[in-house]
Amino acid sequence: MSEKEKYYGYAGTILRVNLTQKKISKEPFPREWMKKYIGGETVGAKIFYDEVPPEAPALSPENKVILSMGPLVGTLAPGSGRTTLTTKSPVTDMYSDSNVGGQWGAEMKHAGYDHLIIEGASEKPVYLWIDDDTVEIRDAEHLWGTTTWQTDDSIKSELGDGTIQVACIGPAGENLSSAACFIINRARACGRMGLGAVVGSKKLKAVAVRGTRGIQIAHPEKFIKECRKLFDKILNDGMYKMISTGSLNIADLPWPGTPSKTEPLMRYAHSSEHVIDTYDEISCKNVKEKVWDRDLACFNCPIHCGNWSTIKEGPWKGEKGEGFELNIQENCTYMDICDDVWFLPKYNFLCNQLGLGVDEAALPIAFGMLLFEKGILTEEDTGGIKFEWGDKETALKLMKMIAYREGFGDVMADGTRKMARRIGPDAEYWSKNIKGGEAIADFRLTYEITLAEAVSPRGACHLKGLSLYSVHAQNMNYLSQDYRDQLQKIYKSPAPLTLFDNKWAPYVTRYMIHLMSAVDSLGICAFGSHYMLFHAIMLEDLPELIEAATGIPFTIAELEECGDRARIIQRSFNHLLGLDIKDDWPPAHTFDTPLEFEVRGQKMALTLDRKIYEETLTEFYKICGYDEKTGVPTRQTLEKLGLENIADDLKKHGVLPE
Repeated sequence: MSEKEKYYGYAGTILRVNLTQKKISKEPFPREWMKKYIGGETVGAKIFYDEVPPEAPALSPENKVILSMGPLVGTLAPGSGRTTLTTKSPVTDMYSDSNVGGQWGAEMKHAGYDHLIIEGASEKPVYLWIDDDTVEIRDAEHLWGTTTWQTDDSIKSELGDGTIQVACIGPAGENLSSAACFIINRARACGRMGLGAVVGSKKLKAVAVRGTRGIQIAHPEKFIKECRKLFDKILNDGMYKMISTGSLNIADLPWPGTPSKTEPLMRYAHSSEHVIDTYDEISCKNVKEKVWDRDLACFNCPIHCGNWSTIKEGPWKGEKGEGFELNIQENCTYMDICDDVWFLPKYNFLCNQLGLGVDEAALPIAFGMLLFEKGILTEEDTGGIKFEWGDKETALKLMKMIAYREGFGDVMADGTRKMARRIGPDAEYWSKNIKGGEAIADFRLTYEITLAEAVSPRGACHLKGLSLYSVHAQNMNYLSQDYRDQLQKIYKSPAPLTLFDNKWAPYVTRYMIHLMSAVDSLGICAFGSHYMLFHAIMLEDLPELIEAATGIPFTIAELEECGDRARIIQRSFNHLLGLDIKDDWPPAHTFDTPLEFEVRGQKMALTLDRKIYEETLTEFYKICGYDEKTGVPTRQTLEKLGLENIADDLKKHGVLPE
């Protein structure tokens, strides 16, 4: 192979497996995609848009599962172990993707693949065995019905290698529960939007991989220098000590002048009670002292936000496994299970074993508790099950029912929007979803939270444009004025970052869309970026790193354009399904029902204002080049980004703005 033909950073191969035809093929990674789409998430979105008909049902053979590893995956870049799974969601019935860490993605790159496309569906359970050039479709009937932990153990034993990396579904995916995940390394999840059910619909139990190849780097010495620079930025960042404990530590941020904890996370964030009186029991400090045994890290990651946990007391004593993040704690507060630190690891272990999303398990349960409180849901509806705040045993029972689609669990397994529609209109009013995707953060806290989650192409999502700093904007005092001034320049916001103001929200969201798209396309972890840290990694840090790895020069403006392409491809698939501006709005209750809490000694009752949100959304559309009346990108914007084919598709479907 000549120097010009070599791939740097990229493995250079797309692996395609048709489960219907039992056919395995390999294709070269198109070089013209490198500059235009980079790789990872954006290339996964392009393949999905080009190959999956919008009208294809999520659980049909026509839908595809695309696993994507960017050009930095498996290299020395910090946190370079990320994988993006792209498919159509059975929860939202539209575009969806999920980004996951662990070791699996790096192993796939070392085996020689940038992307794995799984299409069709097998008649019987199978798993894929990828051993560098050797790719096999193997029988998995003996694995069907087992948990993810049992599957992981069995495959490693069967293949005689404990270092093999395994991604698999559990009983939730097998039973096509829309709460199902694709679990990597027993604990890392391609979570949200029921993507594990799509894998299960193809009768694919697992993908096991062993990779022994290296990755060629265009300029090795320069690349090592750039990597060291980023490691230094991460390790010396003012937020590093906190975030290296894991995102659970975020909830322990000190709020001067307040009681120990008053964040409005209680009881699905709709109940009349919001203050967590027993917060200290489930605080990061208590979890770290009692539950966590040691830190764990994904591939080449300095953050080491993972942990090994052991339940040392109570009815689940002796259970152990990889630990958990902030959303476990948040979901416990939504269910008002805040008085038992040992419930957190138990709930986490159960979800991982079942291949069940921790959010998709808990949020319908919390929603059911709310509906019981309001008299909208009764034991007659649930088959005799009573939903009560704080009921641990019933919560664990319901999680299993959701995974296996048993009894009322079948209703809950499709997420709160579809669950509410089966119960009735009074229930749907309270569902905390956008486009069918359930939100974790409360929309009423800031307009940036609302906007970022509302315009996400996969439904409400805190990883598609949300800024950590807006989540804690109520405590804006913990950010110095000088730093807020710096952020205003970085975000190119005409307005300063001030408490409860909406004018900066569109600019923060757009910057974070560009940043998150870049890290997800490259395959590095967002926790090492400005998503979690003050100064690392920013967009300005990436061009030199990319060129050193791939030999391809990039500017910040070109990275921003790649981010715009990714978002437009994702949203355009949804536009072809009829989604538009009406789907970029939060639920009605966020405008009507106050979120009551206390901060810095001041009592708050927050609601969103429809006019202000409309102004915020319109400004976002304007700066992104979307039509302000529909939210659909204009032909001018599409042609500027080289997406003429999408412009033609939108015009053909009658949704392209005139």
